[in-house]
Amino acid sequence: MKGKHFAALGLALLMLLALTACSSSAPSSNSMGDEYSGNVGKGTPIDPALNGGADESGENTAGDLLLAADPGRKLIWTGSVSVENTDYDQAMAALNALLADCGGYIESSQVQGAGSYNRLRSADVVVRVPSDRFGSFISRSGQMGHVLNQETSSEDVTDQYFDLEAHLKMLEMERGMLQEAFDKTTDMTNRLEILDKLTAVQYEIERLTGTLRKYDGLVDYATVSVHVREVAVISEGSPVLPQTLGQQIARRFSESLRGVGEGSAAFLVWLIGALPYLAILGLLTYLTVFLIRLGRKRAAKRRGADGGH
Repeated sequence: MKGKHFAALGLALLMLLALTACSSSAPSSNSMGDEYSGNVGKGTPIDPALNGGADESGENTAGDLLLAADPGRKLIWTGSVSVENTDYDQAMAALNALLADCGGYIESSQVQGAGSYNRLRSADVVVRVPSDRFGSFISRSGQMGHVLNQETSSEDVTDQYFDLEAHLKMLEMERGMLQEAFDKTTDMTNRLEILDKLTAVQYEIERLTGTLRKYDGLVDYATVSVHVREVAVISEGSPVLPQTLGQQIARRFSESLRGVGEGSAAFLVWLIGALPYLAILGLLTYLTVFLIRLGRKRAAKRRGADGGH
């Protein structure tokens, strides 16, 4: 009997272990829910496999197709990209080329430092990109320069969209019935009451139609905030290994020499630009000294003449 009990207990333990192993090895499902966001740290390009990478020709890849895999969902995609480049014009040209390839456009832009000589420039640009090319645009943002940061997020507005759409259909049906009642009645009081209701319904229809159009625009075109910064030296994209004392001294000396060179160049540019003002200032100084000396000579002659008398 004891042997049978031990055998049964062993069989139960084996079954429990088997169930535990199956549950741990089974693939876990992770739904995106109402909102998904991703963030890639400084100096790290987004993995094309995760964020809609494109090949060198700019064609849609699996990542872009993944964004549009469920056309029944209404997703609003947003993102942000921050890049730096030693050549501001080259970075902006790359941005324009990337937008042209993805079928996007610039919604707004703000530039700092433009028109100032020897001043580093930066730009904050808001671009709109077709949602099915959103992943491609984000993954290829490195064409503009050294990527400092990339972020992507989505908002699921499916429920709100279809609720508004259903409400709009009900209002359109109500408008039809009110219009029919208005045409049938001949009583002026009733016609005025129906007309008031018809006006209110029409206003609500136009409001909901505008909201749905706004949703359509946000769903069809993703919004990306792009920050482009011009720098003298590209920042390092990975942590720097510990340096010896000699390496630290050499690096500091090199930075000092670069600073001296940049300062000397800036001073030379300022000096050449200030030459007209310096020439005028020198002339005024010379005239002032000349007039002072002339006044002193005349005063001395007067004192000499007065002493002779």
